[in-house]
Amino acid sequence: MVNFTLRISNELNNELEHISNYANVSKSSLINLAIARYIASPEILETSQEKIRVTLRISETLNELLEIRLSQLSISKNMLINSLVKKFIDDFEYIAPTQLV
Repeated sequence: MVNFTLRISNELNNELEHISNYANVSKSSLINLAIARYIASPEILETSQEKIRVTLRISETLNELLEIRLSQLSISKNMLINSLVKKFIDDFEYIAPTQLV
């Protein structure tokens, strides 16, 4: 397992917290799912929003996939993970609209 500190926007953190409570799944598990599901996504989110620090633990395999994708995109790990989490949240809201949650 690989441990590192992720800087994630407050907005994404709040949305992850909401999904976590709704689905009874930890935020770390949701982030890992977002990475695994959207690692090949071409969309990159650029944000200057205030961020908080979250300690994240991911598998060696996911870390290797992240490193490969990072070398292709030439961006920071934080920016990539924030983008993947945003895509995950957008898709979750499509499946379970806020008014139902």
